[in-house]
Amino acid sequence: MAYYQEDSLAVAYCTNGQIYPWPEIWAGVLNIYFGKDYSIPSLNTLSLRAEDLDKYLGIYSNNQIPLKLTISKENLTLIAQAAGQDSFPLEATAEGEFKYYQAGIVLKFNKEKNELTLEQGGGSYLFTKDK
Repeated sequence: MAYYQEDSLAVAYCTNGQIYPWPEIWAGVLNIYFGKDYSIPSLNTLSLRAEDLDKYLGIYSNNQIPLKLTISKENLTLIAQAAGQDSFPLEATAEGEFKYYQAGIVLKFNKEKNELTLEQGGGSYLFTKDK
C-alpha cells in the first residue's frame, strides 16, 4: 500500500497467488497512472524436459560483483543459488529465459557464449560460466 500525497493517489495491492510478478504489476499500475510507457508482463511459462535444462547447469561468476551463481536442477525445475544465500526455483518463460517472480529476477542465458545475464531492480549483470 502506498499514498502519493502530491497526486492524491492511494494504491493498494493484494494477492493470493505468489507466482505473479508483483513488482512488475506494482510498477505497471504506477506507470499507467503517471502516463509512462509500460508493457504488460508475460505470465507464460514453458514446459521443459529434464534434458532441456542440462545446457544451463553450472557455476557462473561476475567480475563486477564478487558473486558465484550456481544453476542446478531438481526434476523439471531449474534452481539458482547465489553463494551464501538460499536457493530459489526458476520458471521458464521463453527459450533461454527464466524468472523468479517473488524477487523480480530474470535470468537470460546465452548458451553459445556460456553466459547469463541477471536482471533485477533495474540492474543488469553479465555472468560467465566457469570452466
